[in-house]
Amino acid sequence: MLHQISSFTYGRVDDLDNDVKETKRLQEELVKLIESKTKLKGKKLRQLLAKDSYLTAKEAIKYGIVDKVITRFPRSGVQGIR
Repeated sequence: MLHQISSFTYGRVDDLDNDVKETKRLQEELVKLIESKTKLKGKKLRQLLAKDSYLTAKEAIKYGIVDKVITRFPRSGVQGIR
């Protein structure tokens, strides 16, 4: 699942303003980090982060979020998620 940063603050207006600014800054840092590590870029990434976005294993591979999906646990022979 992908989603944007969330925050909770209470207090004086200055504290709230500061929290909003810092949360927006951290959101931009998150976007830059995801863009640098995955195939997700720009508008598509921001759309996925705008709400809780659940991805299938194939989508996670397609977007470069995971490298592969383990279908068999090593040495145990137990079947895993495909």
